[in-house]
Amino acid sequence: MPYIQNNFVRITLLCILVLVLGFLTLMGSCYGLGWLMQKQRGCGAFLIDNMELHTHTDIPDIYDIDCDYREKERLKRVYYTIKKKQVPMPGYISFSEFIPLPDAAPFNTGDFFRLNADTLARHKAIHLFYKEYTKSDGEYYKGLLDTSTGQVWLNLQYVN
Repeated sequence: MPYIQNNFVRITLLCILVLVLGFLTLMGSCYGLGWLMQKQRGCGAFLIDNMELHTHTDIPDIYDIDCDYREKERLKRVYYTIKKKQVPMPGYISFSEFIPLPDAAPFNTGDFFRLNADTLARHKAIHLFYKEYTKSDGEYYKGLLDTSTGQVWLNLQYVN
């Protein structure tokens, strides 16, 4: 009888050890994947995740996405079009913290990738929303949303 009890204890401890190690491995993998997504700079793998993490902007279902990364300047510029039928604009504006673009705001269309002056002139009064923020480490981002077309432009300036 003591032999059976000893085996039961050993097997139970072994199972607990395997479960704990499995859990720690899973958590480490998740952390590592998150770290990898955040550190990615180019326009390749993890583009959407990287932009969401750095700019605090949700990138929901989209039709297309385009990216321009300037390594020398450490500047990533992204353009995408939201599937407006699947994403309610008032909720998107609130969740991603966009604010109405002030009429008097000086604005350079060249700052944003694939933005032309016609879009700005046509929709500035009622359809354009803006966000910008400088983080404590100096990283800077800004974004523009055209609610009439679902187009979004994001710029992310990395620190180093």
